Amino acid sequence: MLATIALMTGSALLSHGDVISIPPEGVSSSSEIPGFDRIDDYLVDESGLFDGEHDIIPDGGMWLSSGTAFGGDDLEPFVMFDFGAVYTITSFHVWNYNEGGAFALRGVDGVSNEHGTTEALGSTVPGITNFEIALGEDGDTGEEFDGFAPFSARFIKFAIVSNHRGDNNFYGLSEVQFHGTLGSVGFDFAITNVEYDKAGPSVKLTFNSHAGKTYALDSSTDQSQTGSSSMMAFRLAARKRPLWTASPPEIRRRRSTAYVRQNNGFVLRKA
Repeated sequence: MLATIALMTGSALLSHGDVISIPPEGVSSSSEIPGFDRIDDYLVDESGLFDGEHDIIPDGGMWLSSGTAFGGDDLEPFVMFDFGAVYTITSFHVWNYNEGGAFALRGVDGVSNEHGTTEALGSTVPGITNFEIALGEDGDTGEEFDGFAPFSARFIKFAIVSNHRGDNNFYGLSEVQFHGTLGSVGFDFAITNVEYDKAGPSVKLTFNSHAGKTYALDSSTDQSQTGSSSMMAFRLAARKRPLWTASPPEIRRRRSTAYVRQNNGFVLRKA
């Protein structure tokens, strides 16, 4: 028997076009220039950004890699963003490195935009190979990218190829914002046994887990039932042997418990 699992990766859906909130710890980079306050945290905290326009103050508001005379050349420059959950990405906006005058040439030029639902990535956004140079003065409005088909990702990596012929082989960015909606991850797995307690009700599904991982999912009746749309509560815990799971199309979180809409419930079919 096969079961289909579709787990929502968060507690609420964003409306189309909402900015995805990324905490500073959700950003990583290949390097940061030593001795200056130009760290990758500033790429997602709106520092230096006012009403959609970025200023020219680099310290405390922009990211800059190490460079030839400042920590050494970064030979494989990148910036990686972790949303913490899988989202359907509909667009993103980039404010390139906007330090005043010729220093804006340190901004990213050639780039590959890689993405995936895991850190292994595996896909690339087609048609985006360059970021335009920033103004190098206050009021830079950045560049919008929305000409691609929406895609699912938890991780996006800017694999940097070149700058705009700036000095010291630096690579920099000011701010990045991604827009989209909270998505879902689905996969099929083989059910080896099903136990259903009509008096409970409770369900135990035994299976060999996806990607070599195993989980325990306990079900019990939730007292917050309304009408015919009953709810069942499930607690997830890792185990060392194949155990149980289910196929809810919707999950919402309440403290440590995931509540699943049973009326759209388990999707089971014979292999």
